[in-house]
Amino acid sequence: MPGNFVYKNLGLTLESHSVSHRTGNANQGGTCVSNALEMVHTIDKYYAQLFAYFVGRLDSVGEGTGKTVLDNTATVWFQEMSDGNSHNLNNLPILQAGNCGGYFKTGQAVNVAKAQTDMSPGHSTEDCKNGQSTNLDAVGTPADVASMPINKYFCNLLNAIGAKADSTGYAAPGGTAPVTKFGKYDNTKYFADGGTRASVIEKPGEFTELRA
Repeated sequence: MPGNFVYKNLGLTLESHSVSHRTGNANQGGTCVSNALEMVHTIDKYYAQLFAYFVGRLDSVGEGTGKTVLDNTATVWFQEMSDGNSHNLNNLPILQAGNCGGYFKTGQAVNVAKAQTDMSPGHSTEDCKNGQSTNLDAVGTPADVASMPINKYFCNLLNAIGAKADSTGYAAPGGTAPVTKFGKYDNTKYFADGGTRASVIEKPGEFTELRA
């Protein structure tokens, strides 16, 4: 979906990037615009309806005996960030439909390795709830809440569709091993200098908790 768009069809006049920052612009900090959280909810609800429609269409097409296209795919919806103002991935919710031919669990909310057991929703919706006017980026979900790297989930998806890795752990033509690495880093601190160091994956492998 577009990152900067005015959803006039939803009755909004502020473009979506500015809505995600709650301030009416791209700054991290400032004065909350009126009804900021209501606008975020309006856009998220619209995305959810589109995803539900798409999943329903996939489930309406037969593919194999007693199966549909949805059964043989993993259709995924998640945001670019867990908190649009704080710009972090902490506790990012991922919604997946379909088990990709039996590879994934379905019908469950899965809390992946070492995540907190209370399934905390984080603090994104606290932005602007009390009329904050400065330092909104400090309100976002803290780094110690569900902080496992998203790289591992991409390994799940690659393995589910049959990709294979070479000796480096990365997917490669002619590979014969499971994919255990994705991306350059799985620790965001390594991006602080612009990502100049060589690739470092500290927690290789996929999330076994997601496997059927």
